[in-house]
Amino acid sequence: MTAPSVCARRRVLIVEDHRDSADILAQLLTIKGFEVSVARTHAEAIETSLHERFDAIICDIALPDGNSYDLPRQVKAEHPTTRVLAFTALGMPTDVRACRDAGFDDHLLKPLDLDKLLALLC
Repeated sequence: MTAPSVCARRRVLIVEDHRDSADILAQLLTIKGFEVSVARTHAEAIETSLHERFDAIICDIALPDGNSYDLPRQVKAEHPTTRVLAFTALGMPTDVRACRDAGFDDHLLKPLDLDKLLALLC
């Protein structure tokens, strides 16, 4: 019998407005044993994250209804142990610093490095 993955049953919220990107990432994480939810807007991400408990949130920065720089503070006010990861195409040093200053725990560039993501989640 194989031991369950360390990641198994961890709850993750993906905040991504690009449907295909969100769906593919959700499928990959589900295969790896995560319980995955998806939000497509900033407002939906805030609502979902404040009413449900997640181990991690993977969040695009530029969403159709605004940016997500305030998401880490709002989430961590209610759930301080939730890891909030920026997932963005913005990778200049100033972008990385802005994410850190906003309270994101880490900064992931698109296209996604799945091994890096899994290392951060597990």
